Amino acid sequence: MDSIPILSQKTGAASSRSEVIIKSPNLRRWILRITFVAVGAALIASWFGVRWEKSEQAAFLESGQTPPGEMVSAGEHELHVVAEGTDEPGVLFISGMGDNYKTWDDVQDRIASVALTVSYDRPGLGWSPPSEDDLTLDAAVEDMYLLVSGSGLFAEPPILVGHSLGGAFARRFAHRYPDAVSGLVLLDPTPTFYLPTAMRVIMGTMMQFNSLSSALGIARHSLYSRNPDASRDRQLLWGHLYASSTHAREVRREYQGAAGSEPILPQKDGLGGLPLAVLFATSVDYPPGFSSIAQVMDEARRRMAEESTQGRLVEADTGHYIHYDDTDLVVEEVLKMIDVVVGATSETVVQRP
Repeated sequence: MDSIPILSQKTGAASSRSEVIIKSPNLRRWILRITFVAVGAALIASWFGVRWEKSEQAAFLESGQTPPGEMVSAGEHELHVVAEGTDEPGVLFISGMGDNYKTWDDVQDRIASVALTVSYDRPGLGWSPPSEDDLTLDAAVEDMYLLVSGSGLFAEPPILVGHSLGGAFARRFAHRYPDAVSGLVLLDPTPTFYLPTAMRVIMGTMMQFNSLSSALGIARHSLYSRNPDASRDRQLLWGHLYASSTHAREVRREYQGAAGSEPILPQKDGLGGLPLAVLFATSVDYPPGFSSIAQVMDEARRRMAEESTQGRLVEADTGHYIHYDDTDLVVEEVLKMIDVVVGATSETVVQRP
């Protein structure tokens, strides 16, 4: 029984010594020093990252690389346009948020054998210089209208093929300028009239993170690391197109402009008899817990298909980038739309590989 008090006393003494060590001024000073060193190292690394990113942007400009297409006037700014093919009706491809003309390479090359095809870069993306105006949905629609009616590219109203946010642009264009479009093919279009709060928060956070990553050169360094065998000119080009701080800033501006635009709610037969095909992806990997949001967004796409008496809903067993995962399906749907517009039978044009 006498040993219990002795053990208790030893334990108390050890506890007291621990408190003394934790409260030691020397330990606090070391913690502060380590913190300052870590913060200083992070600031220095950030400074070097920002300087390197700017030097890479300057190196791209000095490399003298030129756009593959032509620059077309769109009001007070210019848009980079790539046109292939000659036969009417024309097809205008509209890329998704942050994407440029190259997202349509495979589809455009194949459609160009039977029709005039045009892909382009929106302001601040690809080879198009940034615009000082807000990048709203209506601003994008006005640029499209200038391409369709004021550029001399199209002799008659074209078919619009839009992916994701580009699908939202195409749909809005059809509502605003129904006489300037002959058909719509929407690939997993973004229902801007329905963007749940959780989706807005996630997208906003992603935009901020992407901007920071690009400004510090992290995004560009990651791209270079994934393509170590690419030539210097190709690295600079890819960095400019996909990983530069300028690109990230314009993507964020485009998202903010779209999210802040007044929506056009879908109404049954609101587009009259305009030929319409809505393709929606059934194998998109949504974050855990977002299944209910996915269902509502899919339902919104179904409502888009009901906006025309000639509307069709096509399910695609793919991810969000349908034109990457099933190029054949997209090519076939565009060719079908061409057939509808020109009044030919599908057998005379459609040749699915």
